[in-house]
Amino acid sequence: MWLSRIINKTESPPLAETGEVTLSSAENWEADASQRMRNINSYAPYGYSYKAPVGEEIFVLSAEGGFASLGTKASSQGLEAGEVKICSKGGASIELKNDGSIVLNGCVTVSRGGQITGWR
Repeated sequence: MWLSRIINKTESPPLAETGEVTLSSAENWEADASQRMRNINSYAPYGYSYKAPVGEEIFVLSAEGGFASLGTKASSQGLEAGEVKICSKGGASIELKNDGSIVLNGCVTVSRGGQITGWR
């Protein structure tokens, strides 16, 4: 009886896992995890779009008809609790600071009132 339970036990792939992006083109992207994941759909808050570059770690869910990426592993380095940073692979960035200011590309600060208050 115990042997039949072991033989009949099937392992299912995990519902969610991390993987590494191996292909990122305009038409498609793929990642490797416990298996090769192709034609990954990406999900993000409304208005945000992204295409993860090759080598990035992504969080993927197994979904009906394929896979869904919920995003890449984020770094909070240099941010205080409550702050937001949006950046591209090429180095462009926007930081939304707790004092209401915006820092563009790490060098131009725009105050809450819209005045350019500093160059870094």
